[in-house]
Amino acid sequence: MKFLAHLFVSIILFYSFGFAGDSEAFHYQIGDLPLESGAILQNCQVAFREYGSPNADSSNVVVYPTWFGGQTAHIGRVIGAGKIVDTTKYFVIAVAALGNGESSSPSNSPLQPGTLFPKITIRDMVHAEYKMLQNRFGLKHVYAFIGGSMGSMQALEWMIEYPKFMDKVVAYVATPKLASADLLLMRVQESIIRMAGADTAQAWATLSALARYAAHSPDYVTAHTEPGMVDSLWQSWLRAKHGSFTLQNYLTQLKAMQRHDIFKPFGDSLAETAKHVHAEVLFLLSESDHLLNPAPAQQFAPFISAKVIIIRGNGGHLAIGSHMKQVARAIEQFLK
Repeated sequence: MKFLAHLFVSIILFYSFGFAGDSEAFHYQIGDLPLESGAILQNCQVAFREYGSPNADSSNVVVYPTWFGGQTAHIGRVIGAGKIVDTTKYFVIAVAALGNGESSSPSNSPLQPGTLFPKITIRDMVHAEYKMLQNRFGLKHVYAFIGGSMGSMQALEWMIEYPKFMDKVVAYVATPKLASADLLLMRVQESIIRMAGADTAQAWATLSALARYAAHSPDYVTAHTEPGMVDSLWQSWLRAKHGSFTLQNYLTQLKAMQRHDIFKPFGDSLAETAKHVHAEVLFLLSESDHLLNPAPAQQFAPFISAKVIIIRGNGGHLAIGSHMKQVARAIEQFLK
């Protein structure tokens, strides 16, 4: 299975699956986007791809935001019959999160490039996606939102920000709020980028090594990586190309995740937050997740009567890939 160095969260598992089918990427201009910080993201665009076919009444629409560093084409690799969403039954709109290199990002903004790109939050991503879905598709309601990792953060923010917009939410390797261990790991990544300065190859190699270690679990890495592989892996990471996901994009999404907390607007109260949830919720969590601790989701689940499935084993944050049949069955049953 090919390891793509620049995506520390989820991409490793996706290249073992086939495609849901070719889909063209579209870019929708939503205009200037006011941000939570008070700044303005100028000429904001939101990228998306479509998979499957909508019903006459659009009752089978599923929105699938991208994970950290993920591209909408990557979502095409995990959907289809027997995968996370069955595109023979559901019309999937894969939506690119701000900062991923497809939607407005430091790497592609003509007016606010690089370090001029404003700070964004997960909620800002959601507001941009809402404008696109409403204006481009004319949607006022969809059947479900599905998201993993940073995609789950968007799905849960959607659930709070627009509580009547969806019937169901599937959040895998998910968290409603970062645990201290999650924040520490993100601070380490941020420090790696800032300390590397102009040596981007060294920064990517170091981030990739950290991903290799943390995205699964130490036990998994020990079992699947021979000591003699380490030098060759490091050299491959130094030579790797990263396309549109630049280090500045990495930092932008990383900082957005660090601010993620759906409880904060409600005085950090789980009970008060739960009052704003109208959707049915399924959490798919990995017991060995070293990137997003499953405890906050487990603690919140009883307040919203969410269904919780714990994936056992040492697969860590990427356990979804090695348990795809179990995951696909659980999601299919939940969506029914």
